[in-house]
Amino acid sequence: MSKKIKVLYIAGLGRSGSTILDKILGEIDGFFSVGEMNYIWDRGLIENRVCACGVPFRECKMWKEVLCEAFGALDRIDAQKMQAFREKIRTRHTLLGLLPRGKRFLSARLGKYPNEFQRLYQAVQSITGSKIIIDSSKFPSHAYLLKMLSVIDLYVIHLIRDPRAITYSWQRKKFDPGTGIFMPTLSPLKSSLSWLAWNVIIELLWNNSDQSAKYMQVHYQDFVTQPKVIIENIVRFVGESPSDLPFISKNHVDLAHAHAFSGNPTRFHQGKIQILPDTEWHSQLKLRYKILTTLITWPLLMRYRYALAPRHPALE
Repeated sequence: MSKKIKVLYIAGLGRSGSTILDKILGEIDGFFSVGEMNYIWDRGLIENRVCACGVPFRECKMWKEVLCEAFGALDRIDAQKMQAFREKIRTRHTLLGLLPRGKRFLSARLGKYPNEFQRLYQAVQSITGSKIIIDSSKFPSHAYLLKMLSVIDLYVIHLIRDPRAITYSWQRKKFDPGTGIFMPTLSPLKSSLSWLAWNVIIELLWNNSDQSAKYMQVHYQDFVTQPKVIIENIVRFVGESPSDLPFISKNHVDLAHAHAFSGNPTRFHQGKIQILPDTEWHSQLKLRYKILTTLITWPLLMRYRYALAPRHPALE
């Protein structure tokens, strides 16, 4: 029987702070970040985006070694076929996994696709010698895929941020040096509905009696105000000792280059970084968008103890 591979998966809607959380965890001895592994076929192999180490994906020594270990050679991988298989399981489909027949349906729908990812994670562990692999793909569907793999010992970090902050972030234009273009935006309606749906699905799948020991909620505001404490808690959560963390003070970290080929431009950050709360949305998000987002997401706002009418932190 193959040895189990510990995978620490960061789930939650984009613009929740997953990239910097991922990078910090990846600095810890024995931990290795693969970034948004869900996108390896398109953003990695097809689009050949720039890796966080500074070179295009196909030229990155680490990723070439991983792919050759897993598949023999890069030219043996049909990336478009793999991407098509990925699209067969979407976030909405994962709810079928709560039903016995649904599990069989999803398994039949994916065919041998899960085996391809199993080979990838085994290759990452073999090449890097890591004890724990961090995957910040965020999609509930990709986490469900990993859960199907017998070789994966899956731990889920449910990263939660105020949906009004996410609405604002999805409207901001962010330049991605990995692609040379601005990142996509989402309307307030779509980002709010997505935030509601994703958080509900993540909780249904993992915040239950069967999965609770390997499920942990992390709130963005806690992470950015006490990052060292939160990182220590996460390290303990996966059964490791929180020693030799990359902190030079309680909210300053020293980051080296990583190998994420997808994600927020923060993946390129190196050197000494200060972790600070992003509170710009309090004053800059239009009132009508605040109201719309609050009306759509209020059930979970209350569950996660967010104020329905939040005050700007500077006024508190």
